[in-house]
Amino acid sequence: IRMNILWLFSDGIITTSHFLTSKYQKNNKNNIIELPSLFDVKDFDPPILNNSNSTHFIYCGDAFNVERKTVKERLDVAILSLNELEDINFSFDIFGVTESDYLEMYPTHRNLLLKLEKKITFHGRIANSKYRNFLRNADFQIFFRDATRANRAGFPTKLSESISSGIPVVTSEMDGVNYLKDLDYIFLAKKGEESKNLEKCIRMSRNDKNLLKEAAFNSMKFDFNKYRDQMKNFLLNIS
Repeated sequence: IRMNILWLFSDGIITTSHFLTSKYQKNNKNNIIELPSLFDVKDFDPPILNNSNSTHFIYCGDAFNVERKTVKERLDVAILSLNELEDINFSFDIFGVTESDYLEMYPTHRNLLLKLEKKITFHGRIANSKYRNFLRNADFQIFFRDATRANRAGFPTKLSESISSGIPVVTSEMDGVNYLKDLDYIFLAKKGEESKNLEKCIRMSRNDKNLLKEAAFNSMKFDFNKYRDQMKNFLLNIS
C-alpha cells in the first residue's frame, strides 16, 4: 500500500536509489530527493594503517535467514570467490554470522571451510563498538548482492559506514551504488567477476591500500553535512 498508493498523497519523496527515483518520476512525481545512507563522520575514528603483507577482508551483516532460507547478501559468493585465490595471502573476518549458521544454510560448504579454516574466521554477533575496531583494521569490506527488487530499491548502509570508517568497499553493481563507480575506494563487481575484483585488491601494494583507506576516510563522502543544501532545497519546494 505504501509503495503503490500512499506516495500519491505525499508532497515530496525521499528515495535511496535510482531504481525508486525512476519509478516515481515516471508517475509524474517531481519533488524527489535521492539520498544514500548518511552518518555524522565525527562519530568515526580514522582507519588503522599497517605494514602487513596480508590483505584483510571483512564482512558484517545479516546475510541470510536460516529458518526462512532467504538470502539478503551472497556471503557464499564472497567465500567461493576467495577460494579461487587460495594461494594468495589474505584473511577474512565475518561478523553477524556464525559458522554453524553458515553451514546450515550451505551444508555442502563444510569441506570448503575446512580448506580455508586458517584464512576465514566467523565471529558471530558482537557489540558494535568492538566491530568498529575490527573494521578500522581491515583493508576492504566485501559484500555481494543479487539484483532483487528489494536490493535494487535500497542503499547499503554498510557501504556508507565502511567508507566513513576509511575502509574501501568491494560490492556488486546495483542501481543504488552504480553512480559511485568512479571512486577509487569503491570497487563494483559485475556478476561472475567478484573474484577478479578481489584479486585486484589483493595485488595492490601495501602503500596503495593504505592510501585508499586514507582517501576513503578523508572524503567524508557520506557525511550528512554535505547534503544540507540539497535537503534544504527539497524542503523549500514542498513548503
